[in-house]
Amino acid sequence: MPVLKAEYLNWDDDIYFTANPDIESDHGWSSQFARFTTDANVYPIVFGSFKIENALVGKNARVSHAINLVLHGLVSVSAFFLLCRWVPDWRIAFWASLLFAVHPLQVSTVAWVAERKSLLGSLFFLWALIAADSKKAWVVWVSLLLAGLGYLCKSPLVVFPAILVVADLFLRPGQGRRWTLWGAHAGLAAVFAWVYSGREVSQSLSLGQRLELVPAALGHYLEKWIYPSQMLPIYPKWELSSAHAETIGWIPVVGVVLLMLLFRKRIDPLEWFGVLLFAVTLAPALGFVSFGYQKHSFVSDHFMYLPLLGLSIVLSSLMTRISIGRGFLFPAICVFLVLMWALISWRQCGGWLNPVT
Repeated sequence: MPVLKAEYLNWDDDIYFTANPDIESDHGWSSQFARFTTDANVYPIVFGSFKIENALVGKNARVSHAINLVLHGLVSVSAFFLLCRWVPDWRIAFWASLLFAVHPLQVSTVAWVAERKSLLGSLFFLWALIAADSKKAWVVWVSLLLAGLGYLCKSPLVVFPAILVVADLFLRPGQGRRWTLWGAHAGLAAVFAWVYSGREVSQSLSLGQRLELVPAALGHYLEKWIYPSQMLPIYPKWELSSAHAETIGWIPVVGVVLLMLLFRKRIDPLEWFGVLLFAVTLAPALGFVSFGYQKHSFVSDHFMYLPLLGLSIVLSSLMTRISIGRGFLFPAICVFLVLMWALISWRQCGGWLNPVT
C-alpha cells in the first residue's frame, strides 16, 4: 500500500515521536504525566504506544504506518462487532464498517503517524460501548476504564457519555434507564473536559463568528463525505465577517432538523443513532468551543474519523431498507461505493508520502 512507503512528516510527527525527548528519556513517563494538565500535545496512552514502538524497533516510518493501518483495521472490525450486537441484519453492520474503513476522508488519520491518537481513542471508544452493552455487570463497569483510556488519547472523545445515552435510548429501549452508569460516565468525562479546557490554546472568535463557523464547517464535512475531492492536509481559512452570515448558514441546518422531526416515525432507530453519533462526535470540532488547530484552519479531514462511522451507519441502513425486494441492488451499490472510495483513497495517499507532497 502507498502509505507504507510514506515518511514521517515535519508536522506533529516530530512533536509526538521523532523529536520527542521523552521517548528516549528514562523519565519520559513522569514528564508526560507532569505536563498532562498544561501541555496540549501530551496524551499519555499515545506516548506509551510510541515509547514501546521505539524500544522494540526504533524510529522506522514503515513500521509506524503499519501500526496505524492495523489500528484502523481494529477500529473497523470493532465497529462491525458493535453493530452486530444492535441490529439483526449483519449486512448493515458489515457494509457500514466497510464503508467507514475505505472512505477517502480516513486517509489523513491513517497516513499521519501523529494521528494515532484518533485511532487509539476511537478504538477505546468503541470497546467502551461494547462493554457497556454486556449482560455482565462487572463488564459494564469496565466501560468506565475503557472510556478513560480513550480520553487519555483524544480530548474530543469526552462526548462518550452522550453517545452512551443515545445508544441506550434508541437501540436498547427495553433495558431501562441506567442512571448510575450514565452519571459515573458523565462525572469522569467532566473531569477530563475540565483538564483539557485548561490546557487548550484559545482562539479569539466572537459569538457571531462561532455561529457563522458551525454551519459552514458542517457543510464542508458533508460535502467532502458525499464528494471526496480536492482534500487537503491544511484547508485555507475563510473570512468570518459576513453580515448576518451566522443566520443564513443556520437556515438549512434548522430545515433538515425540522424535516427529520416531522418524519421521525419513518426514521429507523439505528439511523437516528447514526445521525446523532455523527453530530455529537463532530460537535467539538465545529467551532462551538475554541481549540488550538483553529489557528491553522477551521476544518480538517482527521476530525471526521469517528463521526464518519455515524454517516456510514445511516447510509447502510437506508440502502438496506430501500433495496428490500429489489434483489442485489443493496450489495451492488455498496460494492460500487467501496471500490470507488478505495481507489480515491489509494490516490489520496500520495499527498501524505513526505513533507513535500
